[in-house]
Amino acid sequence: PTVTWKPDWSEIFRGETVTLRCEIRGGAEWTYEWRINDQDYPASSESISITADSGRFGCIGTRNDESTQWSDFNSLPVCKSATNKARATMTERQTIIPAGGSVTLRCSVDIGDGWRIYWFRQDPDQPVEISEPDGVFIISDEGVYSCRGGRGGRGGPVFYTETSREVTIWKTVSIKPTITWKHNWPPIFSGETVTLRCEIRGGGSQWMYEWEINDRNSPSFDEYKNISARNGDRFRCRGRGNYQFTQWSDDLSLTVTRLSVNLLITILVVILLSILHNTIILIFTYFY
Repeated sequence: PTVTWKPDWSEIFRGETVTLRCEIRGGAEWTYEWRINDQDYPASSESISITADSGRFGCIGTRNDESTQWSDFNSLPVCKSATNKARATMTERQTIIPAGGSVTLRCSVDIGDGWRIYWFRQDPDQPVEISEPDGVFIISDEGVYSCRGGRGGRGGPVFYTETSREVTIWKTVSIKPTITWKHNWPPIFSGETVTLRCEIRGGGSQWMYEWEINDRNSPSFDEYKNISARNGDRFRCRGRGNYQFTQWSDDLSLTVTRLSVNLLITILVVILLSILHNTIILIFTYFY
């Protein structure tokens, strides 16, 4: 006889379920006997399921008063990995879904063959997609994704790889913030403090805020931001929350007036004239 097994993967992990088959050519109505890890299983069927390990196995057939020879004793190609686990690896080129678009995730298994890929979003126990190995998963929903390989099933247990690292995918929504600013008087002088506000309308989310000054991140999570006015500075903002980003606002540039000596003298003269004018009115009112 010849012993074959299914699945006939190139590497099998301890604990996987494998079905052995004793093939005898010539005649029929054989009764099969198995010897697995030095333990006999008489009056068995042509096929027997075992849990994979490094042991040896063989079979013999009998009928009436005759019997075959024992088959060669073989062992399964059991993986010698110390962890007895294959590893799933996820790769991605983008982690932010553009407005109305999608991103592509890929998942592969480092050892063995016959794997199917189980994809998870948020819940690590409930797959949202099952695909073939080295396939792709095109997504348009934000969240935390991971993957792992699995093989077997079809009435038997599924043997899983280790789970990949988690990848956080953000989604850009079509909301666009607007920057407004508050100041006590129209001219803004260099160095003055101005309060900017990032206004987001719609979305129904508790937004956190990101600010950029001259295309550089400016740490702040508040809707309002106090800045020291400088000519030529550009500001923009966006919101983020629940794995979503708004679009960036349009750039805001403030018109800043430099406080020259002549302008300072003019302002002082205006202030002094105002004080003098009020003083004259008070004196006139007092005496008349």
